[in-house]
Amino acid sequence: MASIFKRKRKVTLDNGKKVVRQSLKYYTRLTDIDGIKRTISLFTDKTASQQQAANLQKEIELARAGVVDQYKEHRKIPLAEHLEDFHQALLAKGNTAKYADQTIQRIKSVFIGCKFVYWNDISASKVQRYIATLRDDDTMGASTSNHYLQRVKQFSKWMVLDGRVDQSPVEYLQPINSSSDKRHQRRALEPDEVRRLLETTRAAKRRYGMDGRERALLYNLAVETGLRANELRSLKKSSFDFDGLSVTVMSSYTKNRKETTQWLKTDTAAELKEFFKGKMSEVKAFGGTYTKLTTKTAEMLKTDLADAGIDYQDEAGRYFDFHALRGE
Repeated sequence: MASIFKRKRKVTLDNGKKVVRQSLKYYTRLTDIDGIKRTISLFTDKTASQQQAANLQKEIELARAGVVDQYKEHRKIPLAEHLEDFHQALLAKGNTAKYADQTIQRIKSVFIGCKFVYWNDISASKVQRYIATLRDDDTMGASTSNHYLQRVKQFSKWMVLDGRVDQSPVEYLQPINSSSDKRHQRRALEPDEVRRLLETTRAAKRRYGMDGRERALLYNLAVETGLRANELRSLKKSSFDFDGLSVTVMSSYTKNRKETTQWLKTDTAAELKEFFKGKMSEVKAFGGTYTKLTTKTAEMLKTDLADAGIDYQDEAGRYFDFHALRGE
């Protein structure tokens, strides 16, 4: 086994006294495949240095035996650089910038929390423990923690498919059952409550870049089609087929990354057609040029619920948020 050591050197202090000081980092001495003796700088941490020295010694022995490690160079590249390439790969597949950014952010948060810097640092057990700690600290619920795990596994699978590594160290990890951990339980509105919300909103003042009529149309479309907030934000006038009574969401914006078409009621299609009259086909369907709509839908709905006299959270602690408009 390769040994490690700290370098020592003599220094002269200001008072003329000579002392011996040792380096902060550890070093190892190895003879490479060409028979050249080399002194290699390692880390300040002893355990990490021992592990790295052992890895280097193993590589030399494999090379002498004629075994070529085709993944060696990729393992030397910091995970941050691999993640940059993965981000570009996500965009190239047609994913939205928001999806790609969120995916990378979630992976990075796990890697930073686990102190992973290089591919060989990744440990399934450490990932599992770190995510469990976040749940225990109430930082995130079971469902959200599963999303974080899924993103880490997604990145690891891409590393294998892209020929950068031979196998995923987190492949065996499985998501936990999130059905028993509903930290944000939702409720559905009664038909009379939905009607009251739409009527009150339609007569309300302009908020978040939309007048009352536009917000009511948005809420009604969510109720009828079951489209998610992000899917609704992606809609343009051209997304609607008023003759065929349907609305289509591009695959880049759906949860399963497949194009989806939902049917519209005749009166809803007629009202939307009237609302879009005179607008260009590629104009944003809702919110116009209000850039903060992507982060303000929850606040917007809360305000309109209050105007309609509907509680955002009921006595049982259940919420009626924008997602609940879908009736789930």
